[in-house]
Amino acid sequence: MRIALNAIWFICFGMVFCAIHFVLSAVLLLSVVGIPAGKALFEIACLEAFPFGKTVEFEQSDPSLPNVIWGSIVGPTISLIYLVLALVLSVTIIFIPFAVQCIKIAKFAYSPFGSEVYTEDMLRQSNHNSNI
Repeated sequence: MRIALNAIWFICFGMVFCAIHFVLSAVLLLSVVGIPAGKALFEIACLEAFPFGKTVEFEQSDPSLPNVIWGSIVGPTISLIYLVLALVLSVTIIFIPFAVQCIKIAKFAYSPFGSEVYTEDMLRQSNHNSNI
């Protein structure tokens, strides 16, 4: 089911958003100052491509300086786009899973520094290794 949902997501939304953020990431990575923002956009683009089956863990400490700068300049714009898209998608019952993914991406796009994206397989392996 996850593969089908990821395929539908990629065709309808992920391909466009992912391509935009990959290009912006490449541009930012050309300068030394833009490297942290370029890495953050790259991580967002990877999550945007195939969000189903991925979990985002946010840092619990005080906000870092990069998150404060990002959250005041770039984060609100990306997050607002995904929140509006989530609102539109949640109108029908069929698209609610896609709206949930939009909210997950919006939260990650608002504060990507210090946050980690894990796949379900990675979480299962870490739980299995901790039980041994």
